Amino acid sequence: MLSALFGATLAVVASTAVGNEVRVEIARIGRGERPPDDEVRQQWAAVLHQARSRWRTTRGKAGRAHHDGES
Repeated sequence: MLSALFGATLAVVASTAVGNEVRVEIARIGRGERPPDDEVRQQWAAVLHQARSRWRTTRGKAGRAHHDGES
């Protein structure tokens, strides 16, 4: 019962956050605002860099754990 309630609460909070972001973006589009293309590229590059860094860290930890288990 608690798990179901927690899951429902999580779904409500997540959908509220996503809905707010969509509402804000639609309002910006309606006003004709648009971020500069280079800003979008910079943000995307930062997201990719962070994801690749986390992937390398995770792979490194998994490799060390695998290597330590074989010894």
